[in-house]
Amino acid sequence: MVKPRGAYFQDNTLVVWKEIDLKKLSDKEKRESQNEIDILSMLNHPNVISYYNHFLDGSTLLIEMEYANGLLAFVNNFFNAGKHTSNIHAFRAY
Repeated sequence: MVKPRGAYFQDNTLVVWKEIDLKKLSDKEKRESQNEIDILSMLNHPNVISYYNHFLDGSTLLIEMEYANGLLAFVNNFFNAGKHTSNIHAFRAY
């Protein structure tokens, strides 16, 4: 699913957002989401998707990351098949 939401970069970079509905998470899952942000923010390697930012929109946590061509459909199919509580969205930032 593509949603035109978010911050815009001056370099026209395509980014993805991992969207997590915090209302549906247990306390443990909320801690795991924060751990994911902490770990992603420390990583800097060409073979690891880059973390850019995160923020809250109401009760929704949005984690902004580098777009990996071809990976978006695979990830969304994985989450939809397992009925997980997050969705990935891609958009072109202008």
